[in-house]
Amino acid sequence: MIGFVEGPLENIDIDKITVNAGGLGYEIVVTSSVMRHLPQKGQKVRVLTYLNVKEDSMQLFGFSSKDEKSLFLQLLSVSGIGPKGAMNIVSSFDLNTLVAAIAKADVDFLTSVPGIGKKTAQRVVVELKEKISKAYSLEAETKLFAEKDQSPEQKDAVSALIALGYSAKDARQSVSAVMGKLPADPSIEEIIRHSLRNLSQDRAN
Repeated sequence: MIGFVEGPLENIDIDKITVNAGGLGYEIVVTSSVMRHLPQKGQKVRVLTYLNVKEDSMQLFGFSSKDEKSLFLQLLSVSGIGPKGAMNIVSSFDLNTLVAAIAKADVDFLTSVPGIGKKTAQRVVVELKEKISKAYSLEAETKLFAEKDQSPEQKDAVSALIALGYSAKDARQSVSAVMGKLPADPSIEEIIRHSLRNLSQDRAN
C-alpha cells in the first residue's frame, strides 16, 4: 500500500497530477480539494493516497486529509460504488456537507452528484448512515439545509453550470457567492452570467 506520495509537482491535468517522488513520476487522480490547494509546478506537494489494484492495472487516488481518504474508503465499501464513483462523490461536496447529507439520509441531495442514481444514493445512506454519524462531527448541518432552501432559479442555474462542465461543488459555491450581489428575484440568465464571471475570476487567480 502506498500511504502517501511526496515530492516536486511535475504536472497538473484536469483531475490528476504527477508527482516526482524519488525519481519516479507518480500519476495520481485527486479530489477537487487537492486541486484547489496545489502549489506551483516544481514545488513540493504531499498527497495521501490509495492504490487501487486490478488484474490489468494499478491506479493511485489522492486526498487532502485523513478524513477525506477515510470517507472515500467507506464509500468504496458500498455495493455498486467503485473508486471513480467514490472520487466523484467526495469531489462534488465539501467534506462536512457530504457527511451531514449521509447522516441525515438526504437521498435527493446525494443524487445531485452526476452519475449517482437514486438506488445508489439509497445504498450509501443505508450502509453508511450509522458509521458516518459516529465517526464525524456534523458542524455543516446548517449549511446543508441552507443549500436545500435554494430557490428554483438557483437550482436551475447550478444545473446549467454543471452541464457546462463545472463540478457540482464549484457550481453551488459560485451561485451562492453571487446571490448577495444581485437584485431581488434575479432571472436564471442573470445568475448564470454572474456565476460564470465569478468562476472565471477564481480560475484566473
